[in-house]
Amino acid sequence: MAAPPPPPPPSSSSSSSSSATLSSPSDSDCDSSVSAATLPMPPPMMPLLDERRLSSSSSVASSSSSTTAIVDADLAAAAEPDGFVADATQKEDDEAESVSNTPAAGCTIVPPLGHPHPEDPILQSSVVLFWWSVSITLIVVFPILAIIGLIWAPATTLTLLGTYCAWLLLVDARSAQERGWGITPFGHWFYNLPIWNHFRNYFKARVVKTAELPPDQNYIMCGHPHGVYLLGVFANITSNAKVIPKLFPGIEFTGSTLPVNFNIPIWREFILSIGMVPVDRKSLESHLGGHTRRESRSKTHDSDNSHHKPHHASRRTGKAVFIFIGGAEEYALMARGTLDLVVKKRKGFARLALTTGAALVPVITFGENDLYERVDTPFVRKVSAFTLKVAKFAFPAFKGRFGLLPHRVELVTVVGAPLKVGKVEKPTEEQVEELHNQYLKELTKLYDAHKDTFFKNRVRDMQFAA
Repeated sequence: MAAPPPPPPPSSSSSSSSSATLSSPSDSDCDSSVSAATLPMPPPMMPLLDERRLSSSSSVASSSSSTTAIVDADLAAAAEPDGFVADATQKEDDEAESVSNTPAAGCTIVPPLGHPHPEDPILQSSVVLFWWSVSITLIVVFPILAIIGLIWAPATTLTLLGTYCAWLLLVDARSAQERGWGITPFGHWFYNLPIWNHFRNYFKARVVKTAELPPDQNYIMCGHPHGVYLLGVFANITSNAKVIPKLFPGIEFTGSTLPVNFNIPIWREFILSIGMVPVDRKSLESHLGGHTRRESRSKTHDSDNSHHKPHHASRRTGKAVFIFIGGAEEYALMARGTLDLVVKKRKGFARLALTTGAALVPVITFGENDLYERVDTPFVRKVSAFTLKVAKFAFPAFKGRFGLLPHRVELVTVVGAPLKVGKVEKPTEEQVEELHNQYLKELTKLYDAHKDTFFKNRVRDMQFAA
């Protein structure tokens, strides 16, 4: 649950490591193929697969002699931070460039290609470090304070812990398993903080819309690649509060993470408040197939006051949940200039789509694998294997600029067209396989249509490793 980058990277310096709660769920959680996706948590360390196992994804030729981009002026303005005004002539030149360089007809790119991003390295770097500090503080600092409290003020600390446990067990025990809280007022406030403009500008982030997402159905957003920290989706989707509601009206995006995150006090409440759900089959089916717990209460309350009914109360459609298919194993393949995916053997997301009727949407963030370098040593692998066995999460080690700070590479999140799925209560293996193969073809098409615009520095093309 929780919780809420691009051009040539500077040289890396010190290495850093942090505990991760993101990894692929077990087979029992989600038929071994719905992998953990959370906005704030890094993935586990696993040894690299032999490169000879990599099989290149089939190439789909995209022929379009002339391309046209839809560049919405309101969206472009919303993407600009407060107080930033670009020269009018420069805007016209930028829009013309964005039209000529758009990879596919009908795409909306925000901000447009060539659109300038304000430079404020110190402020922007501070905001990125703040994002790291949120999860580190909530996961690590509060438990440490609780231990200190038990030593120095045991009576007060035990009273507070007892009150929390009583509330958790008697009032809110099953929120995580029963569709979560939805995005609370705190969550909306958090995602609307103006500091995220500086976060996006650090990475010169862009979001590319290739098709409409009608709000009359739900969506499984299949994210690729996993990378270290899923910064692309946070920058371009979940925290992009001025742009995304206009780009995808009526859609509420949320993330998913390993159930273990919901066992950590305070962190649990934070990730619930920003709308996250556990990445297990029961929770995902519940989230995509019904109301959140908070929405159900709103529906009951509003049954006698229909004229006061909120706009989004008791909504059953318009929900889009991110699942990063490759999980921890994909993180182990991470290398700059590559896009090696673990997706061929992951079929639980296809089964989930069939049982819920949610459409599958391929999402690629170009630049995600360029943010950090993995630190892969025998010691790190041993620690990772231990934490994976004991706590079901792996211990990642990586390095960027000055440790935690990621390299300043462009993060471009491309949202593909939805692959509509008919609801099947008990899908057969043949139906799952057919949908899975169809998804791989759509994913390949999306990559081929945009690789020459947003992945020019690639060492090799996208490959399906496993």
